[in-house]
Amino acid sequence: PELSICAPFILTRVQQMMDFSRPQLNKYAFGCKFQLRDSDKEMTPAARKVVKELWQVFNRFEPFHQTMQKWANDSWPYDLAVGEVVYEKGNRPYAFRALDASTMRRARPKMVTDKHGGREGAFDGSSTPRFVSDGYVQLVGDRIQRTWDKEEILWFVRRQRSSIYTFGYGYPEIQQSYDALVAYLNADNYNQYYFRNGMHASAILQVRSKMGKQAFNAFKMVLTAQLKGIENAHRMAMVLLDPGGTEAAKESIEKVDLAKSNREMEFSKLILMKIMIIAANFNMSPKEAGLPEYSEGGSRMGNENPKEQIELSRKFGLMPALMAFEDVLNHGIVYKYDEDFEFRFVYDDETEAQRLDLAGKAIQQGVDSINGQRLEMDKQVIDRDFLKSLGLKTLSDETIDGLVLSYNLPFTPTLMQAIGQLTPQPADDGMGGPGGPGGPAGP
Repeated sequence: PELSICAPFILTRVQQMMDFSRPQLNKYAFGCKFQLRDSDKEMTPAARKVVKELWQVFNRFEPFHQTMQKWANDSWPYDLAVGEVVYEKGNRPYAFRALDASTMRRARPKMVTDKHGGREGAFDGSSTPRFVSDGYVQLVGDRIQRTWDKEEILWFVRRQRSSIYTFGYGYPEIQQSYDALVAYLNADNYNQYYFRNGMHASAILQVRSKMGKQAFNAFKMVLTAQLKGIENAHRMAMVLLDPGGTEAAKESIEKVDLAKSNREMEFSKLILMKIMIIAANFNMSPKEAGLPEYSEGGSRMGNENPKEQIELSRKFGLMPALMAFEDVLNHGIVYKYDEDFEFRFVYDDETEAQRLDLAGKAIQQGVDSINGQRLEMDKQVIDRDFLKSLGLKTLSDETIDGLVLSYNLPFTPTLMQAIGQLTPQPADDGMGGPGGPGGPAGP
C-alpha cells in the first residue's frame, strides 16, 4: 500500500522531473536540451537537423515529459524505472516508451560456454564457463509475459550499489526509511485509535458496588456506548449509585490514571522528528514538500532563509537523480543515434535578474565591456549596423565609431580619461556655444 507520509516527497520530485523534461526556453531557464559532446565545435545546420530528429525520437510515442512522469512515479518508490526501445532499420533508435517497473525483472543468468560468451564477451580467452544475464522479463502473476534483450531495455537505477546481493536492482528511499516509517505509523495509529474510540487504556475505572455480575456487565455496556466513537466525544456519563448508610457501604467509581500528558510524551516532536528522518532519506528538506520541520536541537540545511533551504534541497536531492537518467538516456538512445551528441538536463542557480545584476556590476567596475556581457547573454552585439538600424544614420562615421568603441571596451576611470584626451574636439564654427578645451567661449 502507498504511504501518505511519503507521498509529498514523491509527488514533489515527480513534478520537478516533469518540469525539467521540457525543452529549455532560454539560457536562464531550467529544462533539457541536446548539445554537441565536443564543446569546441559549433552547431551547424546539419547538427541542428540531428537535434530535431532526436527530439522526434524522444516524443515519438508520447510527449517526453509524460514519459518522465511515469518513470519518476516508478523510480522514487522502487528506485527502478524501465523503458523499451524500438529500433528502425540500421539499428538506430526510433522511439521508446515506459514500462511498468513493478513487473520487470532481470532474466535468470545462463551458462555460456562458447569462446566469445555471446554479446557480453563472457570470456577473457579461457575456457572456463561463466553465467551471463543479458535479458529482461516481465513477470505478471508468477508468469513470464514477455522477454527482451539487453539492447531493447532502458534500466534506470538512481542509487547504484556494488553489493552482489542486489542483482542489479536499486535501494529505494522507502526501504532505507523503514524503521522511521514504522515508528511514525505506530504513533499515528495510536493517535487515530484515540479519536476513533473516544476512550483508550489511559485509566482504570475502579467500581465499588453491590451489583451482581449481570448488572455490572449491563452497566459496562451502557457506559461504553455513551462514550465510544467520535460523535460521543466529551459527553458526560451519568451513573446512579447507592449512597449507602455507612462509609464502607457506599458505592463509588474511582479513576486510576495510567497515562502521562501529551507534553510529557512530546508526541508532536516525535512525529516531526520522524518526518525529518524520512525527508533526510529522500535527500530533501521537508519545506520543499510543504511539510513542517523539527528545528530544535539540530542544524538546518543551509541557513534560516526558507527559499535558500529549498534551493539547496533541490540541488543536492534532485540533480543526482536527473544525472542518473541522463546517463541511461545517453548510452541507450542518443549515442546509438549519433555519438557526437548528448542529452542534458539544465539547472542554473542564478535567475535572469541575478545575471543582469552581475552584468551591470561587471560593466560598472570595468571588468568587462557592454558587448562582452551581451555575448555572454546571447544578445546581439552593438556595432555599426545595429546603430544604423536604430535610425542613427544621420550621425557621422567618426561618431558611430566612437560609440561602437565605447561598447567594446571595459571603461575604467583611467581608460575614460585617456580616451577623452585622445578624442579630437570639434572646431568652433562661429555659431556660438562653448569652445574646445582652451578655446574661446561662444557669445
